[in-house]
Amino acid sequence: RALRTTVDAITAFFETVGKPVAVLNKWGEAPSDGQIYERALVTFKKNKAVDKALGLSGGAIEGRQVVVGINLQPPPRRKQACGSCRVFVGNLPFEADDAAVRSHFSSCGTILFVRFATA
Repeated sequence: RALRTTVDAITAFFETVGKPVAVLNKWGEAPSDGQIYERALVTFKKNKAVDKALGLSGGAIEGRQVVVGINLQPPPRRKQACGSCRVFVGNLPFEADDAAVRSHFSSCGTILFVRFATA
């Protein structure tokens, strides 16, 4: 069974070492509902707090033993787009057309539409 807890419970767990600057979900996002599932990415302001937090490994949050370690990898990317997938491309030559833009950015994925600003 995966860990299921809250940002508040994680913050309380680390209160003896310092208040976390951020508690993020496994995707590196602040959970909108305050719920954390499986893994949390906890950030402290000072390295001294991180060193103390490592000493809490093996402790329990809501009856579940947790492992505390240094995160050496960025959070994985979600398989779905989050937020806007629209990009602005500036300084295009006046001769640029839809086909040229699509051709240039084709390796980035599916392009739904290209829109040019007109004066």
